[in-house]
Amino acid sequence: MLTDKGKMHQSKPMYNDTLSIGKPHFCDITIATHCNLHCKMCKAWHAPADGPHLSFEESRHFIDSLAEFVETPLEINVMGGEPLLVPWCLDLCNYISEKGFRSIISTNASLIDEAMAKRIADSKLSVLAISLESITAAMHDTNRGKQGLHRQIMQAIEYLDKYARKDLCVTLLTILMEKNIDEIIPLAEWVNTTPLFQNISYLALLETGLVSEHKNWFRQDVYKDLWPQNKGQLNAVIDELIRLRKEGYRIWNPLSQLDAFKEYYEEPDLFMKQTPCKLHDYIIDLDENANIYLSGEMLGNLREDNLRTLWYSEKAQHVRKKIQTEGPGERCCVINFVCAFPADDVYLKVRENT
Repeated sequence: MLTDKGKMHQSKPMYNDTLSIGKPHFCDITIATHCNLHCKMCKAWHAPADGPHLSFEESRHFIDSLAEFVETPLEINVMGGEPLLVPWCLDLCNYISEKGFRSIISTNASLIDEAMAKRIADSKLSVLAISLESITAAMHDTNRGKQGLHRQIMQAIEYLDKYARKDLCVTLLTILMEKNIDEIIPLAEWVNTTPLFQNISYLALLETGLVSEHKNWFRQDVYKDLWPQNKGQLNAVIDELIRLRKEGYRIWNPLSQLDAFKEYYEEPDLFMKQTPCKLHDYIIDLDENANIYLSGEMLGNLREDNLRTLWYSEKAQHVRKKIQTEGPGERCCVINFVCAFPADDVYLKVRENT
C-alpha cells in the first residue's frame, strides 16, 4: 500500500474475525518443473526431466474440482519449467476452455516451430506469453544460456503471426534487470508497433525458484549481473514506462504497479514484508507434487484431499487470517501480480486527493 509520499505504509492490516470466503480469480498449475534452457535468473534447468510431475488425469481432475465451486472467468496459468515440453500441455488448455475458464502459457518460445505454431493456433489457449529480455540477440541469448535463441524467437513470432487466431492474446514478458535496462523502452516501442502482440508485461526480478530462502538474496554475487545497480537509472526508465502507458502504449502493468517497482528494487525484503497482501484467497495453486496452495500457504494434497472441502475448511480460514495479518506465503510474490494493484483511474484519483 502506498502513501501520498509514495512510501510503503508501515502498519499491517487489522485482524478480522469475520473474514469472508471468496472465490479464486487466478490459478497456477505446475505441470512440470524442468526446462530446456539455462537461464541466469531461474533454477528450473536444475530440475531433472524425470522428476516429480503431474499426470494429465490429475490435472484434469483438479480442473473438474475447481469447476464444482468456482465461477468463470477464472484464469489458469499452465506453467513449468517450460510447459511446452509436456506433450499434453495444449490438450489441458483445451480442457480448461471446455470448463469455461481461461488458460495461459508462459514460454521461452524455443519449441515454437511452424508445426507448434499451428498447434497453438488450433488450440483453445487464451493467452500466450513469450519471454524476451532484449532486442539485442547476444544479450538475450547470454541471459538465457542458448546461442541462436533470439533468432528462434523471432522466427516463432513470424509463425504465430501467420497462424494465430485473432482472439489469441499474445503478450511479451520482460524482467527488469541490470543487463537489459537500456532495452526496456525499445522493447515497449517494438511491441507497440508489432501487430501480433496485445501488450508487454514487465516483471520484477525474483529470487530464483520463486521461494524466499534468505534475506538479502539480491546482494549475492550470483545476482551481480542481474540486480539493477543504478537506482536512478532504473527509476528514470520506469518513469518513462509510466509516461508511455499514459500515452496509450501497449504496456500491461497498471501505473500503481510500475510505481511499486521502484520501492521493490530499493529493498525487496522490506517491500514484501511491509506491503499488505491484497490477494487474500484469490489465488489457488497446484504444484508438481499435487500440493494445493492458498495464496502461497499449503492447504493439502490433490491425491489425498477434496479441493472444495479444503477451500472451505478451518485450515483455509486460518490461512486467510494469516494472510490478512502477515501477508502472503513464501510461494506468493505480490509484486508481479497485476491483480494486486488498483486500476489506473482509481490510483490516479487517490493520488489527486492526497
